[in-house]
Amino acid sequence: MKKSKTEFYKDTGYIIATLNKLSNINVLENRRTRDLSETRSVLYTVFRSKYDVTLKSIRDYMKECGKSSDHATIIYSINNFEIYARFSDLALKDWRDKLIYKINTNTLR
Repeated sequence: MKKSKTEFYKDTGYIIATLNKLSNINVLENRRTRDLSETRSVLYTVFRSKYDVTLKSIRDYMKECGKSSDHATIIYSINNFEIYARFSDLALKDWRDKLIYKINTNTLR
């Protein structure tokens, strides 16, 4: 079951902080390197799979955090998550699974 938009806004800071810690990458950095793009795909995939939010809500949140983004970029990133995970040197699926576990067990904070 997906969590509400209100919970999304409560949890996003913790999700981003946890992902930054797992990856040693700041996902809000305004660069388009491969490692950043792949790590952001984890973030967007978790947002869409666990929260009842629109692409616009995700885009707006990212812009509030200083990261330029649009819905097409988010869709592309989500659609390519499995490809990134398969061919990346990064532990993308592990990171996604850890984030989802923390969300499901309410242990983000």
